[in-house]
Parts: sequence; structure tokens; C-alpha cells
Amino acid sequence: MDIQRIIKKLALLPAYAVAIREAGSNQPYHVKYPSMHRWYADPFVCHDEARTYVFVELMHAYQRYGQIAVAPVEQGKIGDFHVVLDEPFHLSFPNVFQWQGVWYMLPETKMSHQLRLYRAKQFPVAWKLDHVLMEDVTLVDHALFPQPDGFLVVSHDTSVKRNRIYYLRMADGSVEELHPEGKFSNGRPGGTFYQNDGRWQHVIQDCKRAYGDFLHVYETACFTERAFEEQEICTMSVGDVAFLQDNHAMEHLHTYNTDGVYEVIDLQYMKWYPDKMFIHWWQEYLEHRHR
Repeated sequence: MDIQRIIKKLALLPAYAVAIREAGSNQPYHVKYPSMHRWYADPFVCHDEARTYVFVELMHAYQRYGQIAVAPVEQGKIGDFHVVLDEPFHLSFPNVFQWQGVWYMLPETKMSHQLRLYRAKQFPVAWKLDHVLMEDVTLVDHALFPQPDGFLVVSHDTSVKRNRIYYLRMADGSVEELHPEGKFSNGRPGGTFYQNDGRWQHVIQDCKRAYGDFLHVYETACFTERAFEEQEICTMSVGDVAFLQDNHAMEHLHTYNTDGVYEVIDLQYMKWYPDKMFIHWWQEYLEHRHR
């Protein structure tokens, strides 16, 4: 075994960073690297009054489940993250959106076997459960397409490995499954729907060879209760983007989002953990404890 393989075996683990730049600028992304034992993934960016925030999944090396954290954007860079939502199950993909002047979040809550909608008590730092929208589901990574009374929702069902489409009506929190006709992707969303020059687009993850190998960008021609038509217009990989503070060998990305002012991505790389053995032991202990 050569020295690089020995180092990787003893002290390297995959971790995620998040990065931001002005939307449509083609400038290098500013990378927010993780701290010693915390990394960040699944970024969503949103603007409220005079401030912009980035929400992420925060994962701690010595914890079993992800949390939701937020950081302000300061002079085009992501500030420090602080946990704003913690549950006794894994949280990720914090899709944050506004409806009639109120901020909501539809994160991934698959481990609870529920689809859960949260509402801000004090944006962006305090959240509470608003509705349990569905029970006994295995849904992840929800992409929202606005409607007059709510949203069309594309969610990936991990039990059948395809997308399901729902109508979420915000007035009463009701959810109806739809079966629209048309040609659309069944791949796992890598972000929510966004507008680019007046056209609706969203990204799909490609994880055939590795988690976060590519993002496929789709443009939506029609999305209603009865019809869903979209086509792929390009792909995005980690080799297609440039970064500032680029002092790591970035390998993968699996999330892209934009609010029209900023765009955000996540980036996977191999991170140095001098206590890797202890992390493994602790994770095994947590798994055994929760069986």
C-alpha cells in the first residue's frame, strides 16, 4: 500500500463546502469551507428586506443526524453558520420560501417518515412545525413550482427510486398527488425551481458513478396539474466552475440554487481528520445505540 492510500485510510473523510457568487456573473465562487468537525451541504439562498441568507444542512462528525443552519451573506461571502432547526431525526435540503409575506421551510425529513412544513417564528433564526403534510412516506429533496394557491412539488421517493408530483395548497396544508402527462425527469432534484431570463429551470442530480457526479439542468416548457414537459439544456460538473480560496481538490457537486441575486452550490472533497478513528468508533456506537 503506497503512502497516499495509507494517509487516506487513516485520516481522510469526504466533507462538503458551500460556495456563492453573484447570479449570472461567471465569476469564481467564494467558498465557505467547513470547520474542524462541521461541514455544510444543500445550500439554499434567499433575500429578506436588506439581507441575504444561506441555509444549509449542517453535519457534525460526532453527531448522527444533520441539522439546518443559516448564515448571512456579507459582501458577497457566506458568514458564520448557526443551527436554527434541530430534530431527533436527520434534516437536510432546507428549501426556504416565502408565501403571503411569511417564510416557510420544506426540508428533507425522510427519517421521520413524514413530509413536514415549518414556519418561521422569527426569520431566519427560529422555526416551528406548521403542518405534517403527509405520513408514511419516504420522500427527499423537494423542488417547488409556484401556483396561485400554493406549489406544485417534485419530490424523490427513495422507496421506488423515482419522483412523485404533488399539489401543495398553502391555505390548509393539503397535499394531493398528481399524475401529469408529458416528458420529464425522474431523477432526484438537486435544487428547487428558479427563473433564468424569464424561463423556469431546475437541476437534477446524477449519481450513477458517484454521489454528485453531475448536475443536469432542465428547462420547463409546461408544468400544470395535468401536464409536465421539460428538456435538458446542459450539464454542470465540478470541473465547470472556478473557486476562490481553492486550496482543496474538489471532486463533486450535487446542489445548485439561486434567488436571482446570488447562486450557491456545494462541493465535496476529502478532508483531513486527525481523529478519524475516533469518529468511526463514535458513529458505530451511535448506530448500535439506536438499533
